[in-house]
Amino acid sequence: MIQFNRLYIFGYADGKPFKESVFITDEKIKTPYFDIQIQKTEDSLNLMLNTDKQLWIMDCVLTAAYSFTPQTRVLINGYQSWSMSGDYPASSRPEKLSPAFKNLVGGAGDYFFYKPYTDKNNRHSHWYTALYEPGNEPRKYWLASQDERTGYTVFEIDAKNKEIHIHKDRRGAVTSGRIYLYRLQFGAFAEDEFMDGFIRMRDNAKPVSGWTSWYYHYTKISEQVILHNLKQFEENKIPAGIFQIDDGWQTCTGDWLTVNDKFPQGMKFLANKIKEAGHTPGLWLAPFIAAETSELFKNRKELFITQDDEKPLRAGFNPGWGSLAKADYYALDIYNPKTEAYLKEVFHTVLNVWGFEMVKLDFLFAAGMLARGNKARSETMFDAMKLLRRLCGNKLILGCGVPISPASGSVDFCRIGADIGLSWEMGIAKSIGLHERISTVNSLRNTINRRMLSLRSFQNDPDVFILRDEKNRLGKNEKRTLFTLNLLFGDLVFTSDDIGNYSPQTMALYRMQFPFRKQKIHSVVTEKEMYFIEFSTLYGRFMYIANLSQRKRKLNLEKIKNALLLETKNVLKPHEGIMIPIRDASLPIQIVKSEMHLFPGSEFDEVAPYRDGGILKLNPQVKNPGRVWFIEQSGFSDFNVDEQPSGMENINGITVRYFDFK
Repeated sequence: MIQFNRLYIFGYADGKPFKESVFITDEKIKTPYFDIQIQKTEDSLNLMLNTDKQLWIMDCVLTAAYSFTPQTRVLINGYQSWSMSGDYPASSRPEKLSPAFKNLVGGAGDYFFYKPYTDKNNRHSHWYTALYEPGNEPRKYWLASQDERTGYTVFEIDAKNKEIHIHKDRRGAVTSGRIYLYRLQFGAFAEDEFMDGFIRMRDNAKPVSGWTSWYYHYTKISEQVILHNLKQFEENKIPAGIFQIDDGWQTCTGDWLTVNDKFPQGMKFLANKIKEAGHTPGLWLAPFIAAETSELFKNRKELFITQDDEKPLRAGFNPGWGSLAKADYYALDIYNPKTEAYLKEVFHTVLNVWGFEMVKLDFLFAAGMLARGNKARSETMFDAMKLLRRLCGNKLILGCGVPISPASGSVDFCRIGADIGLSWEMGIAKSIGLHERISTVNSLRNTINRRMLSLRSFQNDPDVFILRDEKNRLGKNEKRTLFTLNLLFGDLVFTSDDIGNYSPQTMALYRMQFPFRKQKIHSVVTEKEMYFIEFSTLYGRFMYIANLSQRKRKLNLEKIKNALLLETKNVLKPHEGIMIPIRDASLPIQIVKSEMHLFPGSEFDEVAPYRDGGILKLNPQVKNPGRVWFIEQSGFSDFNVDEQPSGMENINGITVRYFDFK
C-alpha cells in the first residue's frame, strides 16, 4: 500500500521566490501563493492547483511512503522510445550519464529536466510504474498518471528511505488559474486488469512484418538497392507487408522536398514499384529537426525554436548528417504558422504526390524540448503529435524517438526500444551511462517490459531482427533470441537483411515467421536477467525462457508446471533461449513442436479432430515444408487426416504423433 504524505513546491510567484511544503491530509490546502483541492478515493488521487498569481514552478514533488523490502522489484518506463526500460531490483542504481556527454545527447533523454529529489542516482519511471515482490506475480502494485498534458509525471524510487517521489515537470512554464498537478491511479492489480482500466484498448489490429533499409545499408541506399531488395521479396514469395525506405534518400536531413541523385527516377517511382509488388510503401522522415548543413536551416531560420539569446535551439548531435565540425541538428517551432505551412507541403508531397502510405517519423522528441508560455514541455509534445496526425490524415504513422505518453493514441505504430546494434551491447556508450544508446540487449528489455502498451497505446515496434551472417557481429544464439522475442512481443517487425544472401537454412528460419500472428502472453517472470514467458498459440501453449545475461544460467525444467520435456537441457548459454511446450487440457490436439513455424500451432487455420478422421488446415502463408508433432487428448488416439495416418515417436519418454507436410 502507498501512503501519500507531503507536497513540496519551489518556484517564483510574480517574480519572487517561494517554497511551500504541505501535508496531504485535508480536502483543501491554502498557502499565500495557491490553493490545492484534494480529491481522493481508495485507488485515485487528484490534486487541483488554483492561483491568482503567475507561478514559475521549478520543482514539484509529491512524496509517498511505500513498504519496500530487499526483494522488491520495480517496472521502469523510460522517457522516450530509445530510453532504457525494464524490470529491476528497486534498490538497484541506474547507469549515470557522464556530465561531459550531456551536450552531445541534447534533448534525446530527460537529463536536462529530471532532477532527483534526494539521492542523485535512483531509478525513475515516466508515466507509470509497478512494484512487486517476486513470487507474488501476477499481481503488482501499480502507480500511474492519468494526465500527462500538464507535465510529465516521473516516479522516483527511493527504496533506501522507503519513499516514492512523484515529480511533476512544470519547469519553464507559466502556471496560473486552475490546473491539475496530479491525477494518479494506483492499486494492486494483475497487469492486464490494471492496463485495461488505465489505457483504452484499441481495435485488434493485425500484426505486420516487412523490410526497412536502415540496419544493412544505413544512409548508403539508392534506387538500385531498394529495387534489388524488393525483387528478392518477390522472388521468394514473401507475404505482403510494409516496405520502408529509411534515412539516406533526402539531400540533407531537413530538406524533405529534394531527393538526392542516387534516386534518379524519384520517390513516386519507388512508391509505385512497392505497391505493384503488393507491399505498403513507407518512408523515413525526421519532420521536427534539420541538420545545420541543410538548406532549410541555412535559409529559413525563422522556422526554428529560439532560446532567450535568440539562438536556434540545438536538439542534438549526429556526425552522420554532416561532419564532426558541423554535426548539430536543430528543432523546428511547431507553433510558427510558417513552420506548419512548410510541414503541410512536405507531408502532402510525400503522401499524396509521391504516394507513400506509411511514414516513419523519427527524432520527434525535438518538438517538446522546451516549455512554451503556459504550456509545459509535455503539452508541446502532445500538440506536436496532434499536428502530425492532422497532417497525415488516415495514413499510417510509425513514431520513433518520441516520448511515450504523448505518442499513446496518436500513432499507429511506435518504436518501444533502442536501436539494435550489430553486436549485443555497445560498450563505450554503456560506459558513459547513456540510456538512449544503440544496444541490442536494451532493445530486448524494452520490448519485453513495454509489452502492455501493445494494442492499447499503439502497435509495438520492437525494432528489427537480423539473421544474416555478413555485416553482423551477433552470434547464432543472439540472432535467434532477437528473432524470437521480436516476433513474440512485436506488432510491427522488420528485417533489414538482404534475404537473397541467406543460406537455405537461414531462409527456412526466416520463413518460420509466417503467418505472422499475435500470440497470447499469459505471464512474464524475471529472475536475474532470465525471462520466463508463458504464451499460447492457436493450437499450442509454451514457456519461452530467454537468458539475456552475460553468464550461463542453470535450468530446472521439471519445476515448470505441466511442462512437456521433449528435450533435456540444464544450462542456458548467455543470450540463448529455449521453448518448452506446456500441457493444455483445453486443446483436443496440442501442437508441441514444428519445423514449419517458429511458434508451433500458428501454422494452422483450423485443427478439428474426429474419432474417424480430422482436419489440419494450413495457412496459405506457410512457406516451409516439414514435420509437425502433436499430442492428443483422450478419445482421439486414431486421429488421421485425409485417411493418411500419423506417425508416432517417443521423445524423452513422451509419446507424440506427427504429420509430414510437403
